Amino acid sequence: IQNPLEISTVKPGFSFKELQSSIERENIMISTDKLIRDRQMAKNHVEEYVYEMRDKLYGKYEKYISETDKETYLALLTKTEDWLYDEGEACQKQVYIDKLADLHTVGDKIVRRYTEHEGRQGA
Repeated sequence: IQNPLEISTVKPGFSFKELQSSIERENIMISTDKLIRDRQMAKNHVEEYVYEMRDKLYGKYEKYISETDKETYLALLTKTEDWLYDEGEACQKQVYIDKLADLHTVGDKIVRRYTEHEGRQGA
């Protein structure tokens, strides 16, 4: 007696539902990676600004800020640097953006004085 041979075909790969689910999970991972990268870049901008301004306050910006203002601003830069490696280690991107804006409030005035002076030199 012969048994009937059953033949079934199966498509390799995911079902439509599995494929959609995988695409959604991948998009979530991409979004999360972007948020982490953006947050880290914002933090790096703050850190970079602190180091750059501290260096320039002892260099080319030195004569464009009073000694008292310089000491106050250096203290703020140091406080910000300490914050970065303590409470600021894992903040949201907006917190870093706000910190940088606070530093720019004073720093931009110094840069403006320097730029105006240099502009007059060339005139």
